[in-house]
Amino acid sequence: MLVIPQPSNRAVAPRKIARAARRERLLELGYTMIEVMVAVGILGILAAMATVTYQEYVQRGRSTTAVSDLLDISQRIKSYELANRALPDSLADIGRDNALDPWNMPYEYRNLATSKGNGQARKRKNLSPLNSDYDLYSRGPDKQTHAVLGQAESRDDVVRGLDGRFLGIAEKLDPKAGG
Repeated sequence: MLVIPQPSNRAVAPRKIARAARRERLLELGYTMIEVMVAVGILGILAAMATVTYQEYVQRGRSTTAVSDLLDISQRIKSYELANRALPDSLADIGRDNALDPWNMPYEYRNLATSKGNGQARKRKNLSPLNSDYDLYSRGPDKQTHAVLGQAESRDDVVRGLDGRFLGIAEKLDPKAGG
């Protein structure tokens, strides 16, 4: 019969002490799982906030580009009107028929005197006409629109309004507050 020697109590105690000391040093040097999870959670929240802020910045930039494009197109329409004593029937008459807004949709134009062009005659939320000469707008980020600016589909449209005295987001021309 083979006898396996059992470690004496004296040998076991130093091993336990050494293991406990090693574990204690690791805990002092490292982070607990809870600390790591809290740090990852904080980083996740900061990343989400940064993403939202960035998206808002990009949309503001695109809206600004659309306003600039509408101003350019309006100036071309005015030049055409001065040269021809009439508004163009379409954006093709001024060489901007292939112009796309920052959301890759064509700009909408309608000559209100002849009711020619693409798009619909626009109205403010109180149903008064948005313009008396022509309508020019972009459908905005949602790529949807409605003839009345008060409708949800048209709140993000970038519009020319008040016969050119306003260029910007429809929401700013006709805010929801006040009716």
